[in-house]
Amino acid sequence: MLTKYKKLKTVFNNTILRFIKPDKDNFNNLISDLNDAEKLLSEFNGGYSNHFSSADEFYKAYSTELKKIKADLNNKKYPDLNLMYGWFLPTSDWDDFTGLDGMKLANKISKKLERLKK
Repeated sequence: MLTKYKKLKTVFNNTILRFIKPDKDNFNNLISDLNDAEKLLSEFNGGYSNHFSSADEFYKAYSTELKKIKADLNNKKYPDLNLMYGWFLPTSDWDDFTGLDGMKLANKISKKLERLKK
Protein backbone atom coordinates (compact mmCIF):
# COMPACT_ATOMS: atom_id res chain seq x y z
CA MET A 1 0.00 0.00 0.00
CA LEU A 2 2.82 2.41 0.87
CA THR A 3 4.58 1.78 -2.46
CA LYS A 4 1.38 2.49 -4.38
CA TYR A 5 0.97 5.72 -2.40
CA LYS A 6 4.56 6.80 -3.17
CA LYS A 7 4.08 6.13 -6.89
CA LEU A 8 0.84 8.08 -6.94
CA LYS A 9 2.42 10.95 -5.00
CA THR A 10 5.38 11.03 -7.41
CA VAL A 11 3.12 11.13 -10.47
CA PHE A 12 1.02 13.88 -8.89
CA ASN A 13 4.06 15.98 -7.91
CA ASN A 14 5.65 15.62 -11.34
CA THR A 15 2.40 16.70 -12.98
CA ILE A 16 2.09 19.73 -10.70
CA LEU A 17 5.74 20.70 -11.17
CA ARG A 18 5.29 20.70 -14.93
CA PHE A 19 2.76 23.52 -14.54
CA ILE A 20 4.67 25.45 -11.91
CA LYS A 21 8.31 25.05 -12.94
CA PRO A 22 9.40 26.54 -16.27
CA ASP A 23 10.25 23.83 -18.75
CA LYS A 24 13.76 24.65 -19.94
CA ASP A 25 13.34 22.92 -23.32
CA ASN A 26 10.07 24.73 -24.03
CA PHE A 27 11.66 28.07 -23.18
CA ASN A 28 14.75 27.32 -25.27
CA ASN A 29 12.51 26.50 -28.25
CA LEU A 30 10.48 29.65 -27.66
CA ILE A 31 13.58 31.85 -27.43
CA SER A 32 14.92 30.34 -30.65
CA ASP A 33 11.65 31.20 -32.42
CA LEU A 34 11.57 34.69 -30.87
CA ASN A 35 15.12 35.28 -32.13
CA ASP A 36 14.02 34.21 -35.61
CA ALA A 37 11.09 36.61 -35.33
CA GLU A 38 13.39 39.45 -34.30
CA LYS A 39 15.56 38.82 -37.36
CA LEU A 40 12.53 38.75 -39.66
CA LEU A 41 11.05 41.88 -38.10
CA SER A 42 14.31 43.77 -38.65
CA GLU A 43 13.75 43.44 -42.41
CA PHE A 44 10.55 45.53 -42.35
CA ASN A 45 10.13 49.30 -42.24
CA GLY A 46 7.29 51.77 -42.49
CA GLY A 47 3.70 50.68 -42.01
CA TYR A 48 1.63 51.12 -38.86
CA SER A 49 -0.50 49.19 -36.38
CA ASN A 50 -2.87 50.03 -33.54
CA HIS A 51 0.05 50.41 -31.12
CA PHE A 52 3.04 51.44 -33.24
CA SER A 53 3.56 54.13 -35.84
CA SER A 54 6.20 52.16 -37.77
CA ALA A 55 7.88 48.78 -38.06
CA ASP A 56 11.05 50.37 -36.66
CA GLU A 57 9.23 51.46 -33.52
CA PHE A 58 7.74 47.98 -33.11
CA TYR A 59 11.15 46.38 -33.68
CA LYS A 60 12.69 48.47 -30.89
CA ALA A 61 9.89 47.58 -28.46
CA TYR A 62 10.09 43.92 -29.48
CA SER A 63 13.86 43.77 -28.99
CA THR A 64 13.58 45.41 -25.58
CA GLU A 65 10.89 42.96 -24.47
CA LEU A 66 12.88 39.99 -25.77
CA LYS A 67 15.92 41.15 -23.75
CA LYS A 68 13.74 41.34 -20.61
CA ILE A 69 12.46 37.79 -21.16
CA LYS A 70 15.99 36.48 -21.68
CA ALA A 71 17.23 38.32 -18.56
CA ASP A 72 14.43 36.84 -16.46
CA LEU A 73 15.26 33.34 -17.68
CA ASN A 74 18.97 33.87 -17.01
CA ASN A 75 18.06 34.99 -13.47
CA LYS A 76 15.86 31.88 -13.08
CA LYS A 77 12.71 34.00 -12.93
CA TYR A 78 9.51 33.14 -14.76
CA PRO A 79 9.19 35.84 -17.46
CA ASP A 80 6.05 37.86 -18.06
CA LEU A 81 4.99 36.79 -21.55
CA ASN A 82 1.69 38.66 -21.75
CA LEU A 83 2.91 41.61 -23.83
CA MET A 84 4.70 39.36 -26.31
CA TYR A 85 1.63 37.10 -26.45
CA GLY A 86 -0.56 40.08 -27.37
CA TRP A 87 1.77 41.06 -30.19
CA PHE A 88 1.50 37.60 -31.77
CA LEU A 89 -2.26 37.20 -31.60
CA PRO A 90 -3.95 36.99 -35.01
CA THR A 91 -4.54 40.40 -36.60
CA SER A 92 -2.34 42.13 -34.01
CA ASP A 93 0.90 44.10 -34.34
CA TRP A 94 3.03 41.25 -35.72
CA ASP A 95 0.54 40.58 -38.51
CA ASP A 96 0.20 44.29 -39.29
CA PHE A 97 3.91 44.57 -40.05
CA THR A 98 4.90 41.16 -41.40
CA GLY A 99 1.70 39.99 -43.08
CA LEU A 100 1.91 36.61 -44.82
CA ASP A 101 5.72 36.58 -44.51
CA GLY A 102 5.46 36.15 -40.75
CA MET A 103 2.22 34.19 -40.41
CA LYS A 104 3.67 30.68 -40.03
CA LEU A 105 6.23 31.81 -37.46
CA ALA A 106 3.59 33.84 -35.60
CA ASN A 107 1.27 30.84 -35.33
CA LYS A 108 4.11 28.71 -33.99
CA ILE A 109 5.15 31.35 -31.42
CA SER A 110 1.58 32.13 -30.39
CA LYS A 111 0.94 28.48 -29.48
CA LYS A 112 4.11 28.33 -27.39
CA LEU A 113 3.34 31.60 -25.63
CA GLU A 114 -0.19 30.45 -24.88
CA ARG A 115 1.20 27.34 -23.22
CA LEU A 116 3.90 29.12 -21.23
CA LYS A 117 2.33 32.42 -20.18
CA LYS A 118 0.96 32.71 -16.66
